[in-house]
Amino acid sequence: MTVAAKPTRKRAKKAVKKTVKAKTPQAKQKPAYNQQVHTMVVERGRRGGFSISVGGENALGKGYGAATGDRTRRTRVYSVGGADQHQDVRTLDKLRETARDFDRNNSIIHGACDRICDNVVGPTFGFRAQTDSEAWNKEAHEWMVAKMGPDTDVRGLFDFHELLGQTMRAMCTDGDQFILFVKGGQTQIIETQQVATPSDKRGSGHNVVNGVEMDRAGRPKAIYIGKQSYDGFLRAHSTSDDVTRVTAENFLWPAYRTRATQTRGVPIIASAIETIELLVDYLLNEATAAAIDACLAFLIQGDIDLDNLPDDQYTQDGTDGTGASTTETLQQIQAGTIARIGHNEKVEMIGAKRPGTQFAPYLKASLRIIGSGFGLPLELLLLDFSDGNFSSQKAAILQAQRKFRIWQSWLVRKVATPMYRRWIGQAVAAGDLQPNSQMDRVRWFPPQWAHVQPEVAMKALKEGIALGATSVTSWIEDGGQTIEEFATERRKEIDIFKGNGTETPIPSTGMEGVASLGKIAVYALNEQRELPDLSASDGSDDSDGNTDGDGDE
Repeated sequence: MTVAAKPTRKRAKKAVKKTVKAKTPQAKQKPAYNQQVHTMVVERGRRGGFSISVGGENALGKGYGAATGDRTRRTRVYSVGGADQHQDVRTLDKLRETARDFDRNNSIIHGACDRICDNVVGPTFGFRAQTDSEAWNKEAHEWMVAKMGPDTDVRGLFDFHELLGQTMRAMCTDGDQFILFVKGGQTQIIETQQVATPSDKRGSGHNVVNGVEMDRAGRPKAIYIGKQSYDGFLRAHSTSDDVTRVTAENFLWPAYRTRATQTRGVPIIASAIETIELLVDYLLNEATAAAIDACLAFLIQGDIDLDNLPDDQYTQDGTDGTGASTTETLQQIQAGTIARIGHNEKVEMIGAKRPGTQFAPYLKASLRIIGSGFGLPLELLLLDFSDGNFSSQKAAILQAQRKFRIWQSWLVRKVATPMYRRWIGQAVAAGDLQPNSQMDRVRWFPPQWAHVQPEVAMKALKEGIALGATSVTSWIEDGGQTIEEFATERRKEIDIFKGNGTETPIPSTGMEGVASLGKIAVYALNEQRELPDLSASDGSDDSDGNTDGDGDE
């Protein structure tokens, strides 16, 4: 019996050498494609952060055309890293200054920022304490209203409502904002460029990203605020001695973030900057062409008698006597210009006819693209409701209102509620308010929007109440009041009319149990007052749907 020799490393090397020698030119060709090997290599390449080649070709980016480049595709920077790698200091500074420039000098972008602030913050941003003690709620409300005045800001420039507006506008142009709590319970707004990393805190050993110091888990611990002179210029952050370190419990940091690994916020405008620049250039070129086309100019062409050339005509050196050449004269053409051209010269006017027929469609398409980055339809972006039908415009407005509600909820969570709880805690600590185990409970009433068809909205409300699908309370609270406040206001109004001997002006809703919102609200407070029986008043709806009271059609 023949026993196979035990394989050894030496024999294996010899076998490899024999295989190499035995290779033919055909064996040196490109190896066959192996799907299994390709898949493993791609996974390894993704995890390791480097590209792997199979058979001399890149194994990555073959599944999607967008991942491959060619000469017609815009050059992009591909890098594998967290969000902060794409949002370094220089990038963020450029984005912020560009966004601020648009807000200052571009009426469309300035209006878009106004529209967001107007709809999110609105004219009022009410609140009510939600403890079980009505007396404590009223006392806390009065204390907070006094606190939310001009003394909210340490400089005395902004009240609480204006601070909310400043925060929303900062999201549009800056991406984030810092609100410091200083002594005395006041606040101080710190703009985003003031928070930067000192030179002696840079590097991986300090865990400071763009002026924000973090712990090992990535939670903010402190920020470094640079000293800013009164003329607005920020001093260089040389060392920690030139900055102020503020710990996390002493500031709020609302920011617009779109990635989990993102530290600093980016402006909402950022994604639309390229489209805005293209549109601005297009409008400038169209305006220039239209201005030239609108100029009424006359060109006089003929032979020039150099011997009898007047002083105000062209000289032998080809100028008009003032040093300006014929070409320069034409370049400086203005409305009503009369220009002379030289012998054998001819000028052909290019008929611009600007703006062209595609001007308006291109403008609207560009503005729709820009508005989509803000969450604003074209109708709100331009405040122009002349195009489209009612249904399409209603759908666009409803979508915009959904976006505004999202921002309102965000503003409540990130700014309004934390400030309320901090101030209430200070009031209790100072003895201005009695301690209450529920003192952190608060409800906010952001602004709502009027219905474009109030009679339709009221009819839907009546039917919703009748079916039990909604309540009077929710409707009143959408208007920024509690039902108790509404009842109190309505009760005072009724007393005034009764005192003057005037019939209470409460129209009938024509539905049993919903005859008067004021009446329901008053009874909600268990106030036993004599009110007119409005459900049986003239003009109320009968069961047959008529208003004549006879029951017949």
